[in-house]
Amino acid sequence: MKTISFRLPDELADWLREKAARETIRRKKYVSINVLVAEIFKREMEASEKKEA
Repeated sequence: MKTISFRLPDELADWLREKAARETIRRKKYVSINVLVAEIFKREMEASEKKEA
């Protein structure tokens, strides 16, 4: 696994924080911002691969 660091606008960082909190409640299991971002990127990657196929 690689480590990536990037800057986010406050609005996007706040949205990710709130989304992670909502997912934690929905799943009844802690969901970190890192896990959430990785899941979003993975969904986008899979969607992109389907379009290319």
